[in-house]
Amino acid sequence: MPELDDQDYIIIERKRGGVGAFLWGAAIGAGLALLLAPRSGRQLRAHLRDGVQRLRDQAEDAVREAQRSVTDRYDSVRTDVRDRVEAAREAFEAGRRAARQAHSGPTEPDGPDTPPLDRVADEELDTGM
Repeated sequence: MPELDDQDYIIIERKRGGVGAFLWGAAIGAGLALLLAPRSGRQLRAHLRDGVQRLRDQAEDAVREAQRSVTDRYDSVRTDVRDRVEAAREAFEAGRRAARQAHSGPTEPDGPDTPPLDRVADEELDTGM
């Protein structure tokens, strides 16, 4: 029977750590340094309070910037969609006019007396076209 040491085995190494682990270690080390530093309780609390306030301000700034970015992107996409819908409507109208002209023969160009698309569609439904 083969000995345990004689059998092949596989070593699986996982690469852990990186920047996240470094930042956590730095934060924990900074916290311990603050707690072990030779300061009075009042000075330490004031220093911690200032640090927390700075972090809060930075987080609020980041949230505001993210909101501003999302709002700007939303407005940009909304304008783009609106422009594309308008262009599609105009193309549809042009196609409808061209089809109407091809069906009925040459007529005068559309002018201010041309009925809007909604009314033309309603009339076509009423007449059964």
